[in-house]
Amino acid sequence: MKLKATSLAAITAFTIAGSANAAYTVLLTDNFNTPSYNWYEFNNSIAADQGGTLAATVPVPYSTSDGNGYTAQHSNGGNMLLTSDGWGGWGAMASPNHNFATDANTANNPLEIQFDMWSTAGDAPDWIGFGLNGGQGQLFYEGAYGFAATVGDGIHNYKLVISDAAGTGSGFNGITDGAKIEFYKDNVWQQTITETLGTSDGYITFRTIPSQWTGWNIGLVDNLSVSLVPEPGAALLGGLGLLMLLRRRR
Repeated sequence: MKLKATSLAAITAFTIAGSANAAYTVLLTDNFNTPSYNWYEFNNSIAADQGGTLAATVPVPYSTSDGNGYTAQHSNGGNMLLTSDGWGGWGAMASPNHNFATDANTANNPLEIQFDMWSTAGDAPDWIGFGLNGGQGQLFYEGAYGFAATVGDGIHNYKLVISDAAGTGSGFNGITDGAKIEFYKDNVWQQTITETLGTSDGYITFRTIPSQWTGWNIGLVDNLSVSLVPEPGAALLGGLGLLMLLRRRR
């Protein structure tokens, strides 16, 4: 059978895009759907909510704050819920017990971290923060990289693509200013940050804190996804290989 040029071009474009998607390695997802209303039962329901290669056999547990029973909740209304109380002097945190830098370095691929995050029911500018650190539980500004969303910002999807300076390998190589972090908000590129990330800096922490020690707030996280990003060249070669096969069959 002879393929028309337009059909061949369409198949080629689809194949290249498909190979890029197929080459993604999803390490961990968490949809935070199963109710869990206390920090001490935070990890009881994670098996039902997690996916990805790391959770295929055993779910990835979290380290959490334990100041009060309701401080950190794996799910309340379909979202991870973290509370903080200025009067009590504590802020809630939750962090997967896994160093994702190990996966990025082993594969020598960029790492993509994506999640929905927002802060509500507090006095602005109370916030919920995200941190990429060498340890768990730190505030967003205490680690290697971080940012925060304040009350009133609304619900947004955040995506980070962390790579080496060339954009093709792991960024957790310890080289001074050797990591490139592409920051997206609602899938729209915002900025590129240059950081120094070492082999232990792949721990993710979410944490709330009130802006003053006289109030309280609630932070929410949903749809967490951590993946290894394929090298563009590898995906392109896969598509070109199929293109050559199609041409031979014409």
